[in-house]
Amino acid sequence: MAKKYYLVTFSGHNDPKIQGKRDHNAFRNLAPLLHLGQDVSRFAFYAGLGEEESKRVALEVNGTIDGYAGGSTDGITFIIHGYSAGGITALYFAMRIPDAQIVYIALADAAFYRRETDKLMREPGSLAYYLNENYYQTYENNQREDEIHDRITADGWKNKAILLQFSWLKPDYHRRAVDAANDEIFATMKEIISAGR
Repeated sequence: MAKKYYLVTFSGHNDPKIQGKRDHNAFRNLAPLLHLGQDVSRFAFYAGLGEEESKRVALEVNGTIDGYAGGSTDGITFIIHGYSAGGITALYFAMRIPDAQIVYIALADAAFYRRETDKLMREPGSLAYYLNENYYQTYENNQREDEIHDRITADGWKNKAILLQFSWLKPDYHRRAVDAANDEIFATMKEIISAGR
């Protein structure tokens, strides 16, 4: 019997007016995963900014998905993905889903904040039953900035450092790291769905 998957993506941004709104570009990026011999539904939202807004967006999205599922997500397998600021919202959303229903949690250069959400690097709060991956780069970390990108030190997480070549033409390490990580994450999602994990 085919599994039923819900793919939930939270994308990063810098505009507080769109927190929690649907991200149509991220939604389209999930389209290649729809025809893999399984029942797949996709959801994509702009992340919250900071701890409180991330929690609020996670709660709202949880309600939206419950409504889509007719009030109960029992029997549904979740793949949860977040990039940049979306990594934090993805973790808060994952806390609202039983770990036994989450097959994969993937973060692409998640933007943690010192003294606010950096605690999630030690205790992310959820653990998927199959795979938990955190792709990161540390090139832009410095003491002047509150935003940091780094390893998740909790047990059960695979950390993958993204090594980027310096380039005067492409100085944005964060954007490049997100793109490189998402390529690998989507390939893993495809493998998970195709195998019916």
